Amino acid sequence: MLEQFTMEDIAAQQQVKINTIEDHVLEILIKVTCLITMIMLNKKINCIFEFYQQHRGERLKFYKEQFDTLSYFQIESINRWI
Repeated sequence: MLEQFTMEDIAAQQQVKINTIEDHVLEILIKVTCLITMIMLNKKINCIFEFYQQHRGERLKFYKEQFDTLSYFQIESINRWI
């Protein structure tokens, strides 16, 4: 059975200051956020890569019309990377 503890409870149990627990929680949140962002970017890059493979040699404007959330710089970077 799961028990719920407050950060104060955990700090007292571990004999550390509440700031230490807060720092660790913040680190976990940052790592999870980075992981989610990387997964989302990876899916987006794969989508762009597949599209690019099927439409090689097009002008940047063509890709920009397909992926309007990307800047021309991002598109050109992907273009040179692929």
